[in-house]
Amino acid sequence: MDPPTDPPHANTPSEFNVPVSFTVGTTPAGTQYLIPSFLQPATDVGLEAEAFVRRTGATNAPGGKQSMDHLFHTFVDGGKVPMPIVPSLTDRERLALHAEIKALQTRYGLSYKDAGHRLYLAEARKARVFENAAISLRAVATEAADLIEDIEQKLKAIDAGTSQNSGNPQSPNIP
Repeated sequence: MDPPTDPPHANTPSEFNVPVSFTVGTTPAGTQYLIPSFLQPATDVGLEAEAFVRRTGATNAPGGKQSMDHLFHTFVDGGKVPMPIVPSLTDRERLALHAEIKALQTRYGLSYKDAGHRLYLAEARKARVFENAAISLRAVATEAADLIEDIEQKLKAIDAGTSQNSGNPQSPNIP
């Protein structure tokens, strides 16, 4: 397993004055950094968990439908009334999303929650783009249908001989 990485912009405390609501934290590698006081306990727990995983060689538990159901259902008033995503995701789709989130975590050093949120925002942006494209294509299709209808009316008028130039065989019959 990789050694622990330092937080971005890690500096020594001598390079800055510690503000009132901040604390100086120390990574397992010995680098010191500023952290808001309210985040210090959570950061300590995270660093301890990382050290434990490194010491024991623990790995992620295998996923599965039973362990992931709570992520994909909402329970109303604690009454255990499931409201699944419509349509419900398959196990393969869930695992693909999980793999994308893990890849974002690895690539950008994000938490699982932040990586999932980033993936959600990217998918929502794609959905908005597709929706806007569908609206634009509907507008183009409507304009094309109107144009075709106008052309058909003009052709029917030519076939019926109601054109302005219908008396002159040399000129085109355009209404």
